[in-house]
Amino acid sequence: MPQPPALQNQIYVLQSYGDEFYTGSNDDCEQVIIGLHCPHIVAYFFDEEGTLVNKERQLWKHPAPRINNDGPYNIYDKEFVEAINQQTWDWMERMGFQEESIKIRKFTDETMGVGISELPTYLKDLDPDEEDMQEALADWLESGNFVFCWGKEYHMAPDGEVEST
Repeated sequence: MPQPPALQNQIYVLQSYGDEFYTGSNDDCEQVIIGLHCPHIVAYFFDEEGTLVNKERQLWKHPAPRINNDGPYNIYDKEFVEAINQQTWDWMERMGFQEESIKIRKFTDETMGVGISELPTYLKDLDPDEEDMQEALADWLESGNFVFCWGKEYHMAPDGEVEST
């Protein structure tokens, strides 16, 4: 379904969120989002107008241990956290990364589950007969908030700060 013109051109502000993802610019004057996205470190590059132009990913140099040997990754393992932070910082240093807020257009990478959405999952596919949900939808839209998906949903304020996950 095509986006209305107003939404196609909308600019979204994103700010770094702890060590979950970083936003900034590089030496090539591109805007960048970079961070851990199992089992890679992923970087998305946007031009000065906020349009996605490239994506790169690196496999972990020091893989996270698996819970019970075959379960999910234990991304909170102390050795893994130190190694992944170092690998991320090394990559950011090579690209001349400067941390700052970025202003980008809506994008979606379905293969990674990364992108921007106007609505959180709980507000999509509303039952039109549920007045409380319609009110919640109206409140959300009026707030100017949006969703940044990076392995999970981050509910973002218009200024790019994470309000909840």
